[in-house]
Amino acid sequence: MKFKHLRLFSLLLIVSFWGQKVQAQTLQFAKVFTETGEGVDKRNVWYADSAEQRVAILYVNGKQTIQLHRLTAEIKMPNDSLVKLVLKVGSNKNWVAEYFTMTEIGKYEVTVKDDKGNNLAVNTLFLRGQESFRTDNEPVQISNAVMTLKYEKCVLTFCESFKNGEFINPGSRFKWTEKGKYIEIVLQSDTPIETDKIVMDVWKKKEGESVYSDHVDSKEVKVDRTKNTNVFHYSFRKQGDYKISLFTKDIVWITSGYVSISQ
Repeated sequence: MKFKHLRLFSLLLIVSFWGQKVQAQTLQFAKVFTETGEGVDKRNVWYADSAEQRVAILYVNGKQTIQLHRLTAEIKMPNDSLVKLVLKVGSNKNWVAEYFTMTEIGKYEVTVKDDKGNNLAVNTLFLRGQESFRTDNEPVQISNAVMTLKYEKCVLTFCESFKNGEFINPGSRFKWTEKGKYIEIVLQSDTPIETDKIVMDVWKKKEGESVYSDHVDSKEVKVDRTKNTNVFHYSFRKQGDYKISLFTKDIVWITSGYVSISQ
């Protein structure tokens, strides 16, 4: 029995070690990188200053030294073609970086692999035109958004009012009035939101359908980047079932919520 417990304890230690190691691996995109492997101006969405845009692809292996001389970055281009970029690892380095030039507007899916083809890290990069990524009332498709664990604990709550930290009549179903329905929306997270504006997309479920395919509205909402809780509102003009999706201004998906307005 003691031997069985010892084996179980050893297995837990191994799983914990590798879990910490995997979590520490990051793939970032930056304008430039320093001699110590720090990315400068790191972001996932870039805007074309000319016909081309250069970006640094930076892979960090936590605090663990990379034991290989080179890694490979596989880049799925906007036209679905595949480009491979060799990442030469310096001696006793826990990071590796190389510049890549984007020549097409669109989404780039980047995967860093070891010499055996195992995936080490995955991230998504966007190149957009010089103008803003969206026009008035243009929806953001979640399939085109950047997904990140940064906002995984964000919670969206609908209520009649939010006062002194308390929800007044929270829920997902609200009664319609002749003047429409005013709803306060509360976005809460375990850490400050770290952005000044978010994009709110409103979608409505068409009658007889199971998906929210009717785009109703898009609007920018000012938030306090230093707070864990932000409150804003929306006035519904018609009855129905709605989906509210929130994004950062760089098209990083934050969260979505669902609400119904009926008599």
